[in-house]
Amino acid sequence: MVFNLLHPELRKVLKKYGYIKPTKVQLASIPLILKGLNTLIIAPTGSGKTEAALLPVYSMILQNRNSGIQALYVTPLRALNRDIFRRMERIASEVGISIAIRHGDTTKSERRKISAKPPLILITTPETLQFLLVGKKLRLALRNLKWIIVDELHEVIDDKRGVQLSLALERLEEISRYRIQRIGLSATIGNVNLAKKILGGPQPVYDIIVEEAKRLDIKVLYPVPSNIDEELSNKTGLSPEAVARARYIIETLNRKRGILIFTNTRDLVERLASRIKLLDPSIPLFVHHGSLSREERISVETGFKEGKIKAIICTSSLELGVDIGHIDLVIQYMSPRQAIKLAQRVGRAGHRIGKVSRGIIVAIDEDDLMESLVLSRRATKGNYEAILIPDKPYDVLAHQIIGMLIEYKEISLYNLYRVISRSHYYRGLTLNELIELVAFLQELGYLILLDHKYLKGRKGIYKYYFEHASTIPDVKRFKVHDVVSNKYIGELDEEYVASFCEEDYDFILAGRVWKIEFIDEAAGVIEVFPSENPLAAVPSWIGEMVPVAFKTAREVGSLRRRLAEYILSSNERIKSNIIREYNLSEDLFKKLVNFIRKQINEGHPVPDDRTVYIEYSKDTAVIHGCFGSRINNTLALLIAEYLSKKRGLSVKYYSDPYRILIYSPRGLNINDILEVFSLKRNNIRDLILSGAKRSPAYRIKFIHVARRFGILEKEVSLKLLRKLIEIYDNTPLSKEALKEVLMSKFDLTGTLNIINLIKCGKINVTYRFIEKEFSPLANAIIKSYARYEHSYELVPTSLIVNIVRDRLLNKTIGILCMHCLNWSTSLKVKNLPDSIECPLCKSSVMTIVPREISKAISVLKKFKSRKKLSPEEKDLLNYLQKSALLYLSYGRKAALVLAGRGIGVATATKILSSARDERDLILKVIEAEKRFIKTRIFWDKKLD
Repeated sequence: MVFNLLHPELRKVLKKYGYIKPTKVQLASIPLILKGLNTLIIAPTGSGKTEAALLPVYSMILQNRNSGIQALYVTPLRALNRDIFRRMERIASEVGISIAIRHGDTTKSERRKISAKPPLILITTPETLQFLLVGKKLRLALRNLKWIIVDELHEVIDDKRGVQLSLALERLEEISRYRIQRIGLSATIGNVNLAKKILGGPQPVYDIIVEEAKRLDIKVLYPVPSNIDEELSNKTGLSPEAVARARYIIETLNRKRGILIFTNTRDLVERLASRIKLLDPSIPLFVHHGSLSREERISVETGFKEGKIKAIICTSSLELGVDIGHIDLVIQYMSPRQAIKLAQRVGRAGHRIGKVSRGIIVAIDEDDLMESLVLSRRATKGNYEAILIPDKPYDVLAHQIIGMLIEYKEISLYNLYRVISRSHYYRGLTLNELIELVAFLQELGYLILLDHKYLKGRKGIYKYYFEHASTIPDVKRFKVHDVVSNKYIGELDEEYVASFCEEDYDFILAGRVWKIEFIDEAAGVIEVFPSENPLAAVPSWIGEMVPVAFKTAREVGSLRRRLAEYILSSNERIKSNIIREYNLSEDLFKKLVNFIRKQINEGHPVPDDRTVYIEYSKDTAVIHGCFGSRINNTLALLIAEYLSKKRGLSVKYYSDPYRILIYSPRGLNINDILEVFSLKRNNIRDLILSGAKRSPAYRIKFIHVARRFGILEKEVSLKLLRKLIEIYDNTPLSKEALKEVLMSKFDLTGTLNIINLIKCGKINVTYRFIEKEFSPLANAIIKSYARYEHSYELVPTSLIVNIVRDRLLNKTIGILCMHCLNWSTSLKVKNLPDSIECPLCKSSVMTIVPREISKAISVLKKFKSRKKLSPEEKDLLNYLQKSALLYLSYGRKAALVLAGRGIGVATATKILSSARDERDLILKVIEAEKRFIKTRIFWDKKLD
């Protein structure tokens, strides 16, 4: 048995703690690690991979009996430190192996203890490791370092924390007297060979992959509102669809004992928790995300583990393997956008080896449903997204160069290049690039280059090194204060303020448009007034949403195509294949078919993996392409840049993984858009690079990179930012900012490939002029932005009429017989006829009730009895009488208008009497809603 290979003292203790039979991953890993081989262990959560790495290291420490820090355990989350320490410290202490934790929250006294008497094993984070490398006493203790274990490697591999860690590993190789054995742990990873290169650098790494130890069982659900949901919607003010989803989650919570509910944003965590608590305040439900205090997060984790908390709604803060006890089920609210994230999250359920991990995705619309189905299939099959890694980042390298100057006081360019180029991230770094960076650091005053060969640090480098050890941006927030209402309405990230905000600038926050009156940078406050220029506004959020990969979007396109083929051919084989591949119920399959059938029935092509469909009006174009987030964002930028340079147009663009929206108030020409697909590669590249450099995302990345270089302190104004961008153009700073924005937001190579496929006819482009209404699939881009708190005021009127009409038609209203007061009903506006006859008294005088029907009946009875009415009751009576007249005169149209937000009978009368047609009616409702939003702070509860 593999445990027999371990040190005898350790074997005795393992039996005591119940380690009798090794898991599959332990069987495979322990012999390799005991042989001293670099090893990457890829296995699900709960497979025992932590022990697979630590137990052989314990054994070898007992064998050698050296002093100093023998092993480093590097983990990306502090929460993991607590978990690992609790689990493994007991075993270690019984065999005489000391373990300590050192991270940002470690107290001064604890740090002094660690320096004075270093443990044999030190658990730390990538950031704190930077401090260990330059500490005098700890550097001496690290000279005996033989093992490094990197936990949750997938969590850092694709960002600058991974780059920083990779360079730290090479610096440790320079410090230690021994060749350090590297051990990596990961639950799921998209590219194993790449991960091995990053872990090992120039050294070979063996992989242990145990994927079949756990099976994922993922269901996708799309709750549809019932009558109960309609009733609760009227009581709570939530949409029936939101109630249906929240109620499904509540019912699931009542059946299960430990549930994690993942969402994609912190904002959505809070909103979903609020909805569930609104419907059922008794549920022991808590939230967990990065904005909460450490104490609050620990309290929630402990409460869940002890069974006091039934469910946690969280972001990726609980995606990693923090031990919070038994998890019965994982619910993913909305598409997780990546298969690898879905696998990691669902993998938390059924934590123990051999248990099936069960998960449910709750989809919120048809787009979300299709994407969720595709991701569910890809996650269960292990088809994960490719890993994108930073390309030789200059800002991280600058920090490491300064760190090495602190270590050695002086270092040659040759030795510097030798150490750096061992990191896989810097395999393509040329000596000329290094020299250019060194020259830039010399200009910044951090170092001196002697004889073009040797680097020597200057005063102040300690401050720079210690203050910039974290690669995670430190974001300041500005409070937004509404001068009119004297209320704080929200916050804006400093990067957004620096990139956009100045006096008289319009932006959107909390679904409303605001104009900036004054920015108090010292106090961190922005004074605003409600704005009257909504189309000039830019959304206040700059999404860091996880991008949907090209392969995922392409498969969604393929699914659309197959559904369209089924609709047109009624081929049952197509149906059975889709149901089997995506684990669909008959009901869910019908929903998908109806979704695509609606597009076909309205005479539009179905955009899919082989078809780009462009629908355009005079000023707006929606370009459908199933190419994923980054390619669509690049195409949108390319088209906007081309139109701007060719026609001098002011162009706005938005994109999602399946569509691009282009808008120009001066009008669009379809031929200009089509010309983009025939441009030469060099022209495409130049347009994308120039557009990216002028984008808001570039300004934000510039701030982050400038901070990492130590050029910017926390506060920065838009005026200063513009000046800095000009001063540092064509320097390592600007080059790094451009590289970072291209990697995170755009895909130049993928876009060039798509345009090439269009040129050679493998992707067909079809287009159509839209006189009235865009297609159902086009409307989805509007809904998706509304979902993330965009105001529909941002969107051209030609696109929003349909969305607003649907909202009004689906509003539930009350109808009451004014004559007998004994008959009433609740129904959606779309189901309301133009006239109703009371089944009891045969009267046709019906009133539209704005609130509870019982209250309306009470007021009308008091009025008929000639009893005195309060001012509020008089207002309601006036409303009921006038709405009855409106319904008699205009039928269902009256209810449609009164369903608008803040629209009373006086406003409704003006709209109904002046509207030329239904389209004009909806436009007037939109304008009335805008006026209400701008003036509602002056209103009391009075009905007009």
